[in-house]
Amino acid sequence: MNKRKLVVIGFFVVVFGFLVGWYLFLQAFGENKFDLPVIEKAYSECEEPANFAIVRLDSLTAYSKPNERQRVITKLMDIGEVKLIEGSSQNCKWSYPMSFVDHEGMIRGIYDFNREEVDRFMAEVDIYVLNFRNGTSTREQ
Repeated sequence: MNKRKLVVIGFFVVVFGFLVGWYLFLQAFGENKFDLPVIEKAYSECEEPANFAIVRLDSLTAYSKPNERQRVITKLMDIGEVKLIEGSSQNCKWSYPMSFVDHEGMIRGIYDFNREEVDRFMAEVDIYVLNFRNGTSTREQ
């Protein structure tokens, strides 16, 4: 082999060795800590289940956007820790089209009912469920 090929091979070994080493270092010592902020205490006139996180969804808003409603329902079907409650925001005195309430009755997310906000909700519910299952959720933020 000529000298140029050895230099190129050595360069790739060093670069990829560094990347693999960095990845292994982060796997061993890195810790991701994501949590959702507490916005306010949830108040409602409607019956809500205890010991569950809930998603409160205004029925009028939800039925006006059936695709987004179906995305929310599909997301929550596989998650046992989060239940969906649909109701009238006027009867239940909800202030928002969609809100995410944790198992302690604190609002963790407030959302408009459009595609971007439903995407944000889906990411945040994944974070909440992961933290809830691992016992790493912090209440004060």
